[in-house]
Amino acid sequence: MTVKELIKYLEEIPGDTIIIMSRDSEGNSYSPLSGISTEYNYRAEETWYGEIKLRPEVAEHADPEDIGEGPDWKPAVVIWPIN
Repeated sequence: MTVKELIKYLEEIPGDTIIIMSRDSEGNSYSPLSGISTEYNYRAEETWYGEIKLRPEVAEHADPEDIGEGPDWKPAVVIWPIN
């Protein structure tokens, strides 16, 4: 899902609706949304998981190992659960 698709979907929902995240696709556990980060790039390792690292433009003092750059790294919005 892209930000554009998410915005279109969320426009239909009342603004005071709580956001709950499932731990996995089977619905084994749930958690409220804690926060959103936009300073990461994502690289898929499989269709269902990958890794995140800092985008170069926000990683001024970061260790080079913590920076995700190159053709496989895509800008991402990361949604964090409370637990």
